[in-house]
Amino acid sequence: VIFGRQVFRFHAEVTASLLDGEPALVLSHAEPAYHNPWPVRAIVEELRAVGAGIAIGPLLLRGVGVTPRLLCWFGLEARE
Repeated sequence: VIFGRQVFRFHAEVTASLLDGEPALVLSHAEPAYHNPWPVRAIVEELRAVGAGIAIGPLLLRGVGVTPRLLCWFGLEARE
């Protein structure tokens, strides 16, 4: 719950990127136990650190039997 609103659950692990196979923090919303609706279940986010407190990565849409589709790039910044 963020700001009083329910958000979608995800599983996070460092594993091979869907884009290039290099290590990335991969966030997957596909776990059946999370009960996320489609298309949220098809979303995969990846993050890599690019500087102190800064990470960027792609947001991908994964389909059955197709190559994941790049939807956009996003970034996160740590603030003190």
